[in-house]
Amino acid sequence: AKESRQIRLSAPNIIAGMSNEIALTNGKPKSSLEILVSKPDNTQIILDTTADSEGEAVVPVSDYHLEEAGIYTVEARNSTKGEDFSKGVSFKVKAGSVSEEKSTVAISDKTAKTGETIVVKVKLQDAFGNPIDNHIAKLLSNKKGVEIYTNDPYTNDEGIMEFYVSGKIAVITELKIVDSSAKKTLSIRPKIAFEGITEIAELGGYSIKNTDIMFAEE
Repeated sequence: AKESRQIRLSAPNIIAGMSNEIALTNGKPKSSLEILVSKPDNTQIILDTTADSEGEAVVPVSDYHLEEAGIYTVEARNSTKGEDFSKGVSFKVKAGSVSEEKSTVAISDKTAKTGETIVVKVKLQDAFGNPIDNHIAKLLSNKKGVEIYTNDPYTNDEGIMEFYVSGKIAVITELKIVDSSAKKTLSIRPKIAFEGITEIAELGGYSIKNTDIMFAEE
């Protein structure tokens, strides 16, 4: 089969959940065309269109198909000639803004002895569950005597930063998560008790031992 090398394609980079448009030029005038879009999860969709008298077309791609962040590849061919698809071009779908509903925090334990360390894993995601990488997250305590440190300068490819929390004195601490890159403070306030506190009821109704907690919506 003859490859449709003459067809030229382009599409801009977008944010997840936005629609997009594929611009096609240099096709055969008035020809029927198939556009093949390959998604990051390796699934594919085929869009049909007809070139105008100049051999050009603009093909919309629904936001429904563009929720996953990653690289999308676009190819085209004349659907009536049995041709191979043209050489592909690509566009990038980037993760959207931080979602409190989809972002999570996992805590290794809600109680510990003074001097012990609890691991707090913050995972930033957008509304479609895409990880948000290269963001600076901060974990802050509302009490003195609590040390927090991390080895991660930014969230990784999975949107995760790990923090290590230790109590130097007996204390119940409430933690605040701040996405410094987005200048956004998340509404969840997980609590950790370091041994020696009697008002354990102050911890409230959190059930955060060895599990992921969804952020409450604002």
